[in-house]
Amino acid sequence: MVVAWLALGLAYPQAFPAETAFGVPNRFHDEVLQFRTLEAERVIVMENGGFWPTIALLQNGELAVIARTGAPHGVTRGGSQLALTRSGDGGRTWSEPVGVAASRPNQDLRDGWLSQLKDGTLVLGFHIYEFDAQGRADNQNVNVYLTQSKDLGRTWTVPSKIDISPHTWGNTHSRIVELPSGTLLIHVATAYSHNPGRADIFRSPGDREFQSHVFRSKDGGKTWGDRSLISNGDETGLLLLSSGKLLAAVRGEHGVSIHESVDEGRTWWNFGTATESGEKPGSLLQLKDGRVLFSYGDRRLPFYGVQAMISRDEGKTWDRQNRFQLVWDAPTTDCGYPTSVQLPDGRIFTVYYQVDDLKNSPATAKARAVVWTVPS
Repeated sequence: MVVAWLALGLAYPQAFPAETAFGVPNRFHDEVLQFRTLEAERVIVMENGGFWPTIALLQNGELAVIARTGAPHGVTRGGSQLALTRSGDGGRTWSEPVGVAASRPNQDLRDGWLSQLKDGTLVLGFHIYEFDAQGRADNQNVNVYLTQSKDLGRTWTVPSKIDISPHTWGNTHSRIVELPSGTLLIHVATAYSHNPGRADIFRSPGDREFQSHVFRSKDGGKTWGDRSLISNGDETGLLLLSSGKLLAAVRGEHGVSIHESVDEGRTWWNFGTATESGEKPGSLLQLKDGRVLFSYGDRRLPFYGVQAMISRDEGKTWDRQNRFQLVWDAPTTDCGYPTSVQLPDGRIFTVYYQVDDLKNSPATAKARAVVWTVPS
């Protein structure tokens, strides 16, 4: 057993100023730092890859994780795939990863999100970059795909492309949500260029804009449409609360904002930004006692890893003063992207990734997990 940190009060200064000695700022502060420790278990879920893992607690009691392997973090031509590993003992041991979807030589396949529907079907959303004849990433041709499994992930359908028109660039970054009516919701972030003649979307915020939407399917994921705008922003975690409300955690330029919908995602209300710059993206989980857990990547000094915090009012406010530092020892900023499930015994299984050596990736990339308990 090892320990995870629970921060009581201010977790740490945002960054050490230049005039520090042994990590202690050479100036007086009016904050007090206070910590206590919680028991936690740490597990390696997948090695030699494991980027952006997503976890699902299946109806048969198994845990399943999907993650990217075969290519590093950056957009890479060929070699990438999404692999599935499963555990039948509560996450203590994991099977050898099995490929679910693989890129063609002129593609990059990324960011798989796994969900299980009420009828037991597994659905996996992801997106694909295409490359042109000169081997350049075609940033005006990025599409969202969906594949399904009726046998708990042992076989999968041929991936089908989701129609996101009129947009030509889209990615997905959330589990698919199944409403009580049976309607499915998928998150799609689209990129709008203020200068359409430029093909590269990875430019200054003044020259491009991301928007997060939900798209709907009323036929089990065969066709999609009827989109609704959540807000500006890209990577977004969706959560259906037991009350019937929807929450969305939207990654923006300066942190993650929390949004609520009371009409099945038609309209959204912004509760404000819950994290600071460098704390993103995030995912949401409602606990058995009704509280909402928000976990997110932490790429700020002095720690790189994963943080989490709790809301007791369905996402309106967050207990930031008592947030959890789940992971603080990732050696590089290429880390984070946590997702969580609550195990039958009440513990939280939070899976994330980290790259130990940026010059040797994906070989030193791993999907890891923290198994821990949220204090009452």
